Amino acid sequence: EHTCVNCNNKYKDNYVDTVPHSYTSVITTQPTHLKEGVETFTCSACGDSYTKNIEKLKEQGKPINLAISLHAVKNDLRTELMPVNKGFNFVDVITAAEGYSEAGGRQVTYEYILIKDKNDSVQDAELLSNFLRFKHATVNLIPANPVPEKGFERPSKNAIERFVKVLQKNKVNATVRKEMGKDIDAACGQLRAKFAKEQGKK
Repeated sequence: EHTCVNCNNKYKDNYVDTVPHSYTSVITTQPTHLKEGVETFTCSACGDSYTKNIEKLKEQGKPINLAISLHAVKNDLRTELMPVNKGFNFVDVITAAEGYSEAGGRQVTYEYILIKDKNDSVQDAELLSNFLRFKHATVNLIPANPVPEKGFERPSKNAIERFVKVLQKNKVNATVRKEMGKDIDAACGQLRAKFAKEQGKK
């Protein structure tokens, strides 16, 4: 299983194969069940077991969007943030995603959570650009929500803008996810952290 970088929830590494009613399972194992509007579906992937499922999607030729949870392009840091990365090279996932994009013409989205002093430097942006330059892809930058229990802080507005500018300079499409609920501690990860803190006081 792997843990969401921001909310700390745990997910099975092979949930595509084990959750029979998830969209991803229907897409990869029961393609005949898909009706119209599949272009609105998005499959999200992060680990080694997904490379074979990306290949399945490519073979089916369905116009389905693909999102890759990346979060770092330094292998040791990505393993720290996403233990599912341990034991395989994340470059293989990027390669599989690029093959999917080339086969169907669909742009791949790479999710990248920005964490202060962790993966938000100019060097990090340049490294990310090196992997995604000239690819049919968009980076969805997700500024981390303050979650004290994990020690992750949100980068400053200037740091976020600096990161975006480096990607744009290197011809990499990038967007910054709009946050909702942070002001009332209701953004991703914050409710869970608040609940855990309150439970610890009991």
